[in-house]
Amino acid sequence: MSGMPAGRRAVRSLLILGAIVVAIVVLGGCALLAYAAVAVDRLQTREEHVVVEQTLERSLDRLDSDVAAAAVWDQAFETIRPGVDPVWMDVEMGSYYANNRGDDLAVVLDSGNRPFYAWAENARATPESQAGVVAAVAPLIAEVRRQETAATKLPRPTDPNVATIAETAHGVVQVDGRIYLVALSTVAPEKAARPRGKAPAMIVICAQRVDRHLLPALADEMRIREPRLVAARSAESAAIALRDADGKILSWLTWSPKQPGLDAVRQAAPLVLPGVLLLVAAGVALVLRIRRVLRELDASEAGERAALDEVVKARDRAQSANLAKSQFLANMSHEIRTPLNGVLGMAQVMEQSGLGSPHREHLKIIRDSGETLLAILNDVLDLSKIESGRFELDDHVFDLAQTVAAACRPFALLAGQKDVAFVTEIAPDAAGAWCGDSVRLRQVLSNLASNAVKFTPEGRIRLSVEACPEGLSFTLADTGIGIAPERIAALFEKFVQADSSTTRRFGGTGLGLAISRELVERMGGTLRMDSAPGKGSTFSFRLPFVRADAADYLDPAPGEGDIRSLRILAAEDNATNQFILRALLEPAGVDLHTVANGREALDAFHADDFDLILMDVQMPVMNGIEATRAIRQRENAHSLSPTPILALSANVMSHQLAEYALAGMDGVVAKPLDAGKLIEAIAAAMERGTVGTA
Repeated sequence: MSGMPAGRRAVRSLLILGAIVVAIVVLGGCALLAYAAVAVDRLQTREEHVVVEQTLERSLDRLDSDVAAAAVWDQAFETIRPGVDPVWMDVEMGSYYANNRGDDLAVVLDSGNRPFYAWAENARATPESQAGVVAAVAPLIAEVRRQETAATKLPRPTDPNVATIAETAHGVVQVDGRIYLVALSTVAPEKAARPRGKAPAMIVICAQRVDRHLLPALADEMRIREPRLVAARSAESAAIALRDADGKILSWLTWSPKQPGLDAVRQAAPLVLPGVLLLVAAGVALVLRIRRVLRELDASEAGERAALDEVVKARDRAQSANLAKSQFLANMSHEIRTPLNGVLGMAQVMEQSGLGSPHREHLKIIRDSGETLLAILNDVLDLSKIESGRFELDDHVFDLAQTVAAACRPFALLAGQKDVAFVTEIAPDAAGAWCGDSVRLRQVLSNLASNAVKFTPEGRIRLSVEACPEGLSFTLADTGIGIAPERIAALFEKFVQADSSTTRRFGGTGLGLAISRELVERMGGTLRMDSAPGKGSTFSFRLPFVRADAADYLDPAPGEGDIRSLRILAAEDNATNQFILRALLEPAGVDLHTVANGREALDAFHADDFDLILMDVQMPVMNGIEATRAIRQRENAHSLSPTPILALSANVMSHQLAEYALAGMDGVVAKPLDAGKLIEAIAAAMERGTVGTA
């Protein structure tokens, strides 16, 4: 039994390892919990910091507005000056600011910036007693005088209805150890056309003590805990600096930040502790179980190896299953689109063969069914991308009218076949170039238009686009069958339609509205729906698109060019796709040479000259990206002019397009192939040298 000592050593090692694992799990869990609590508390402190700063700024702005509201007044302009009736000043200025605006101080300066009236602590005060206030706000007085001087250089408005805009300034000052929020305004007539005289205007100074106004507002309205003023901040408290006009720190406004993370940990501790103890107990039980199992396995070394081999195989099978599951979605796109490319491609080839009317109708059914299947596949893949977090937006400059027309034109034709009017209206202020993801916008509009045509047996469909503060506002209304309001929410669920009979009557997967809602939300909007049975439905949403310069927009449609006599190399491993490429390009006068993989494409490029290369991305032996890199390296090494290379791929997400471009490809033609787009992409590559996705 020479294996027994080794088995016992293994048991001891496993016991120690089990204890270490349990300790790591427990300590790691506690550390993670503590880190999460600290992170939450830091986030709370940052949010409170923003609230305090915004509240301070709003208080200064409100004080600024309040002092100007009473200073811009004809009677004040005519009355306020040294020697004015102090009773009038008490009523109209001092007590007004104190009782109606809550100010603690009010001081009025003459043209020479000397105080001649003061109100403090709810009573008239001697102007001399406020010399400290005047000295503290001296930089702000200078700023007001600077604004006043600049205003005199501007032409006075001639329109008697134009209101005066007073010169103002605000800030934080310290007077006799107290911190004040202050605001200053010139005394001016109500209308800007009225002459104000050559002498500098009177200035009204109003001030509010921070501890009487701002701190209670933070505590009562903003729920900031224990706000206070301190000379020096402490590490455990949050604080913002209160600075004067010169940037000098006068005081610190500090408070005790809330600690939701720590509070949650304290509340959860009675619940977590039993769980930790249970985990420790489970670890101990697991270690004991392993020890017993290993003792049993020591009896048969061969049995132990067999069991271990089986465990390894089971692990490998589980990993393989998970890998296959994660790769299934990516492979499904390529594998389904490959035969679908054959179906749609052959349908396009047969359309060019001069078939009779009955056969053309049959062919149209085949092509329409294939395109419907492609649309369903795209919907499923889009939804999966959104749910997995791989959804990407691609903002670019586009023409709104072209995007709307491209989205609605096919459905306007379908509506016309039903004698349903389809109207699109773009407001003048919305027309032109915008920056956003036009591809996703077109997808949303297509889904909504398709839905409207499908459920509108008669009447009209109207799409209107207007500019709005957020960007663009879209509204699509129809006179269709409509649905009950209480069923609207369910309509946006995945694979859901109004009722089961809808699927039988109108078809569809029930994904269009769900995807449209997700796309609109990802672009920063909200898709809304209003409907009533028998009265139709209205969909509306707003998107935060940004107006762009029309000069930045280039029409992506290059137009169908002349590709006759071009020598083109096509690298495509699928024989059906090779046949389709020949059937689509050779009638157009193209001299097409086909190869089955990237290695053959590289050899053909070395042996002959081609005007353009069509490169499938996924091929055996050498894929399209590797072949493109090798071609570009050869061109650079021999100082050859670059040959345009267009990728042929069903994978056209933005990160994949970036990978193709990085490899040296000049553009992409998406599968399933469309004859018109393929020829346009080739023509554009020959004309401009670089194109986008076709």
